[in-house]
Amino acid sequence: MIQQIYKLTGAIQPYTRMTRAGKWTDARAQEYMTSQQAIRWQITATMRREGWKMLPDKTPLAIMVDYWPPKGKGHVGDGDNILKAIIDAAQKIVFRNDCWFDEYHLYRHEAGGDGYASVTISTREDLNNG
Repeated sequence: MIQQIYKLTGAIQPYTRMTRAGKWTDARAQEYMTSQQAIRWQITATMRREGWKMLPDKTPLAIMVDYWPPKGKGHVGDGDNILKAIIDAAQKIVFRNDCWFDEYHLYRHEAGGDGYASVTISTREDLNNG
């Protein structure tokens, strides 16, 4: 099993559905895209620092996220939309296609500080053998 752990700082804007036009005019869509860019930058920096490569194609994947939202934003956004935001940001950087995720875990902790997440993305070779 290959396991990669990322530490993300700052608020994570939950996934926001948007149209092509709304991407440029909707404030929530713009906040989401800004958040995506910040997450991608942190993930890319970690991969470079650790010397990690993209996870193998067509391999079942698992994700576990421990999330401490920013103070005052404890339950802003559905948990699944927080997961989707992280997975969307990591796609084509950590793994090629998110359709290979078979296992998802999110633990939302008490809010505090500026926001923080510990993200573990791993391969699940044992699922191939089942």
